[in-house]
Amino acid sequence: MYGTFAKIIVLVGLVILVVVFSVDPLIAPIKSDLAFSTIMTSLGGVFVIVVLVERVTEIAITIWRQSDADQIKTEIENLKGDPARVAELLPKEKFLASYQAETKSIALLVGFTISIVVCCAGVGLLGSIVEVSAGTGNINFLRGVDILLTSGLIAGGSDGFHQFVTTLETFFSESKRRMENRV
Repeated sequence: MYGTFAKIIVLVGLVILVVVFSVDPLIAPIKSDLAFSTIMTSLGGVFVIVVLVERVTEIAITIWRQSDADQIKTEIENLKGDPARVAELLPKEKFLASYQAETKSIALLVGFTISIVVCCAGVGLLGSIVEVSAGTGNINFLRGVDILLTSGLIAGGSDGFHQFVTTLETFFSESKRRMENRV
């Protein structure tokens, strides 16, 4: 019930946002001098931040949650060695799985929070891609979107970041190859 209600609220919010910005659209064109090297340089800098945030998150989660997880794992191993207590094993394993899922949720929240703080300090990707002049009136809105998008990318960790960069490289390589074949 709660999940459905939250999805409906988000959907309604997005519809309102689309309607508002359809009536009074903002303009943020892609930079005319945008080069692949510029994008890759920006992504390289963000990758270093991704690794740092990932490590800080890992340390925080280890301090906060690891000892309890280790204790539960030890209890499970002890139960596996005792045939008389096998009935207790399944509930403990389910509890461990639940505990690990909760830990992943906490890690994502911690990583996203750290990422937002880092992006509020000035880190962002959209500024290197989109041209925004002072007269357009959407600098603050674009900066907010930049913070959310870049924070999500950073909080996704190095695996997600690597997949994003690989997809981007493939896109540009294929686009370049197709353009060269047309000439």
